[in-house]
Amino acid sequence: MTSLFNSIRNLESVLDLAVLIEQHGRDFYAKNRAESNDPELTALFSFLAAEEEKHLGSFRLMLEELKPDSFQQDELVGEYGMFIELLASDALRHFTHKPLSNAAEAID
Repeated sequence: MTSLFNSIRNLESVLDLAVLIEQHGRDFYAKNRAESNDPELTALFSFLAAEEEKHLGSFRLMLEELKPDSFQQDELVGEYGMFIELLASDALRHFTHKPLSNAAEAID
């Protein structure tokens, strides 16, 4: 992972990566919220998804301040988009995306 992250050379790339990671986190928690039958776990996933959405908003504001005339896309395109996706997938590969069915599993 270190070699990929050493190739980031500007603030815009860091913020694009942060946006993508937050989107993945939000989607992960929303998916698990929808699949959970445990009310406590559902509430936790709802809270965590909302927190990721707040972070996402913060990073998008930073991008807007960095490049005020740019249009913030939900998806990056071309080689640059593939590069950011590669960075994000490398950063996220250490997390398991196995859905949790109850709060006890979340603690283990």
